[in-house]
Amino acid sequence: MIATRLLVGLPSAVESIAVRLCSTALPLRDIKPKSQHNRPSHFVDWKRVKVIAGAGGDGCISFAHLFCNPNGGPDGGDGGNGGHIIFQATETVTSLAHVPSTIFGDGGMRGFGKDMHGRCGEHTVVQILRSHHKG
Repeated sequence: MIATRLLVGLPSAVESIAVRLCSTALPLRDIKPKSQHNRPSHFVDWKRVKVIAGAGGDGCISFAHLFCNPNGGPDGGDGGNGGHIIFQATETVTSLAHVPSTIFGDGGMRGFGKDMHGRCGEHTVVQILRSHHKG
């Protein structure tokens, strides 16, 4: 435990306030307890989903600037490709309740000068249930 004194100055009087700094301070509670309410999860086997793939990045319009070549050619980089939306059928998923109604793909980054291309967008993978048809 560290004890320190703070001086609060007023024009006519000086007051001192003792403050104790505790290095063993504990939070009020460690973790939030789990809710006692069991929320019902509904089984969803059919769902309409709007899928929007990621937009590609913008290309860069740039020309080479070299001291030895004043009429340098274009050297702008292409924009990165947008990310795909991939639906992956697995055995572990039992319902489509977790799938959002609209899924957006990650966009690509823009290009830069000196022929630097933009980064491609990350692919979005959605886990869905595998259907079993007999017949």
